[in-house]
Amino acid sequence: MYPLAVLALLASSAAGFLVAHPNQRQGWSNNGAQVVTWERVSTDPEIFAILLTNVNRDLLPIDIVLARSVDATGDSSLSIDPPTGGWPTPGGSYRINLVRSDRELNTIYAQSNEFNITAANDHEAESTTARSSHSDSLGVHAATRSAARNSGSSTVGVAGAPTPQAGADDAFDVDPNMSSPFSGSTGHKAFMPSLIGIALMLAYALF
Repeated sequence: MYPLAVLALLASSAAGFLVAHPNQRQGWSNNGAQVVTWERVSTDPEIFAILLTNVNRDLLPIDIVLARSVDATGDSSLSIDPPTGGWPTPGGSYRINLVRSDRELNTIYAQSNEFNITAANDHEAESTTARSSHSDSLGVHAATRSAARNSGSSTVGVAGAPTPQAGADDAFDVDPNMSSPFSGSTGHKAFMPSLIGIALMLAYALF
């Protein structure tokens, strides 16, 4: 009994198959071909079959063999066309099993995590939302960079502008508060002696 347990342990450790896609984050849609990807080590079998299963038999009453005699030594992915009758009902708890063959479904080399099969419209809506969110994020960053560039240009323009030079009009500007030589009491006092002198000269000439 003990040797059999050891052999079973060695056999399980030697099998390194891993189903990378589909997974919990990236499932399938129910429209068109879907992709299965896997990882393999050199000690893994070279041929396997791909089985779609679900513990919820309301969604998938019978397991479906999606591919037979897959060459595991070639590419590590396979595009799978919809089975006869199309993909099963959208929902969760689906799994992909890598099995020995379509006649030995209980010999499982690897099993994927549970994943969802979604309706095509829902799948496209999720993808569109993700792309839109990414585009909006890029637009915000672009607007921020543009505003920063414009702000920098305005600052340079103001700081680098030449200092206005005084023109001819500026040279002859008169302070309105400056006193005129002919205005105010001082002007009248300076002008009065001149009038008296003229009057005396006229009087002397007449007499």
